[in-house]
Amino acid sequence: METLDRLHAQAETVNHDYQTAKENLAGAQRELEQLYAASENIAQKMREKDLESERTREQISEAESAAAECESAAAVVRTNLQNSADSIARLRVEVSEQADRASALQAQIDALTERRKGLYEWKRRGMDVTQELSAVNERLRQTRRSLNLCQSIEADIPRLQTQTQQYREQRAKKEPEKRKYKQQER
Repeated sequence: METLDRLHAQAETVNHDYQTAKENLAGAQRELEQLYAASENIAQKMREKDLESERTREQISEAESAAAECESAAAVVRTNLQNSADSIARLRVEVSEQADRASALQAQIDALTERRKGLYEWKRRGMDVTQELSAVNERLRQTRRSLNLCQSIEADIPRLQTQTQQYREQRAKKEPEKRKYKQQER
């Protein structure tokens, strides 16, 4: 009977160990299910973060593209400004040279007029200066035409400067509209 009691005690111990193992298994399965659920939540959050990262990358790319466009537009403006400054400097030199030319032409006209007066005086005295007088008159006509052209060009300078300024102002007004239109196209 002792053997039966021992076997019975062992059976109860085994049964108790089995029940404990069964409870531990059920607990481990519940814990595993909780871990799976947590893992699924984490995976869902990772997918959301991936989508958010992709949107952020797209926004950064768009911002970089817009910045590059702005930099490009600024470079064009800087180049235009430099070209305008160069043109203004060139025009100032040309205006100065034009004034010098006009002064030189006026001096030639004055000298030719004086020469012509002298020739007319010699003609009154009976000398034959017809050929020389014709040559002086022709040179005087050509010089006066050149002076008139210089004065006409000089008179046009303020008008051209005004037109240039108006053109720049119009372009400056249109640049923001162009950028705005380009941004709307996106």
